Amino acid sequence: MSNKLKEIFVFNNGVITSAGMSGSDNRALNWSRIWSKTYDVTLVIPCAAIERYSDCKARKILTTKKNTNSTSPLYLLIAYIFRACRGLLKTNVVTKGPLLIYSSSDLIPDSLPAFFLKYRNRKNSRARLVMGCHLIAPTPFVGYGSIKSGGMQSLYYFLTQKIVFGLARKFADMVLVSNKIDKQKLIDSGFSSDKVSVSYGGVNSSEIEETPEQEKTYDFIFIGRNHPQKGIDDLVLSWREICAKKPNSKLAVVGGIENFTELKKKLFQRSLMGNVEFTGYLSGSSKYALLKASKVLLFPSYYESFGMVALEALACGVPVVAYDLEVYREAFEDKLITVPRGNTTALAQAALDSLDLCKDSSFTNELKWFSRKFNFQKTSRSICEGLF
Repeated sequence: MSNKLKEIFVFNNGVITSAGMSGSDNRALNWSRIWSKTYDVTLVIPCAAIERYSDCKARKILTTKKNTNSTSPLYLLIAYIFRACRGLLKTNVVTKGPLLIYSSSDLIPDSLPAFFLKYRNRKNSRARLVMGCHLIAPTPFVGYGSIKSGGMQSLYYFLTQKIVFGLARKFADMVLVSNKIDKQKLIDSGFSSDKVSVSYGGVNSSEIEETPEQEKTYDFIFIGRNHPQKGIDDLVLSWREICAKKPNSKLAVVGGIENFTELKKKLFQRSLMGNVEFTGYLSGSSKYALLKASKVLLFPSYYESFGMVALEALACGVPVVAYDLEVYREAFEDKLITVPRGNTTALAQAALDSLDLCKDSSFTNELKWFSRKFNFQKTSRSICEGLF
């Protein structure tokens, strides 16, 4: 049977803005690129995702016609329901051949059309639904560790995830999580152990290696978004201590500039803006070049399901200073430099102590070699095993 008769539908329909990419988006993008070279791939995406998939040889079904940067909980709810409905209507197909349905996340614009497509093909014994789960929502108003998330957006995510998980137990053949901790949580919530699989993130090693080495322009770099789990307040506190001990320190902040209004305000109030550069959102070789131009990645997250940014830094040979999270010990072993969660003084000191590590080629090469075990080619094949 020709590979082009083997179909894959990828639902990456929850993308809100082109200026940002979650771990689940990253997986969907890289796996789709790989699959589309061999199989008949259909992408179900919003307008905001079209540019990132421009080099992907796949059929593209758009569920929206224009971009928006609104993150209002009410807007997200309405937009997600609209996209889910569009996805249902545009992928109402039945096939007799091998069919892989991949929902890139448990968000409703991804998962609901995927569940419906699986239901439509329920008589096809070769139809398989795989759903990605980037992270498990914390209990509302408790948040991530000692950091409160709270608010309607957290409540919305928590409740919709409960509904999606209920449907996943019925329709999904496999749920992919990013670590063993989340796998156990799903098993404890009623999933059978053989229906949950751990799939770590990966890096595009060839693109990183092709990005030229850079002069070390920045002492530190932060890549992320303005979210409680990312430890934005801790970034400010640790940066204050770093600047007190090394006044000429330079920090690059990478992410959608519109999301860092509050961060800029806090830095300005503490007279810490002088040596901070906001670069905006970067991806691909532009991001890797900036990582290579930095000595240390500051990564003060309170919660991560994996830590894609940390992996990309390791692949660039950049030391990572982070809080000691259990998931890092599972995925990255001893390759991160960690301090107790919430201790901004220790975080600042560890960052300062790590500045000269970039000069140790044996250390940076060890980081690069370690990162190669996280490979999108390998994980993309594992999903298709037993079907294609």
